[in-house]
Amino acid sequence: MEEKQVDEGQEKMPSKSNPMIWIAVAVVVVIIGIVYFSRGGYRTASPASAPSSTPSSSGTTQNTGAAQNNNQTSSTAVTIQNFAFSPASLKIKKGDTVTWTNEDSAPHQIASDNNVFSGNSIGKGQTYSFKFSETGTFAYHCAIHPSMKGTVVVE
Repeated sequence: MEEKQVDEGQEKMPSKSNPMIWIAVAVVVVIIGIVYFSRGGYRTASPASAPSSTPSSSGTTQNTGAAQNNNQTSSTAVTIQNFAFSPASLKIKKGDTVTWTNEDSAPHQIASDNNVFSGNSIGKGQTYSFKFSETGTFAYHCAIHPSMKGTVVVE
C-alpha cells in the first residue's frame, strides 16, 4: 500500500515544463521580429519625400535636392535592386555626386570600405547621396549585407 501512496504523490507534483510551450514562444517571437523588421521598424533614414542631404568629405552637408551650381558638377544614379548595386562600378569626375536609390524591400546602408563615407539605413524608395571631392578609387559595400559591393572611380 505504501508504493501506491508514492505513485499518487508523484501524480500530484507539477510536471516539468513542456518543451512544446518554449518552442511555441520562440516561434511567436521570431514571427513578431520578422513583421517588425519587414515593415522597417528600425529605420533611421529620413522619409523619401524629404530632400536627401550629402555629407561631403569635408564634413559639410550639401543639399542634393537643389539645382546644381555652375561649377559643372553632375549627379550619377546607382540603383539597389535584388541585393546588388547597378551599376556595380562607375567612373565620375571630381565634384560629382552619386545617389544610391533602394528599390529592394529590405533596407540597405551604403558605406565605403575605407570609411570615407557612410550613410544611414535606407528603406525602399529612399536615397543616399555623396559628393566626391577627391580623386581616387572608392570601394564600397552595404553595411547590412556585406556581400553587396561596388566601386566608384573619381577622375
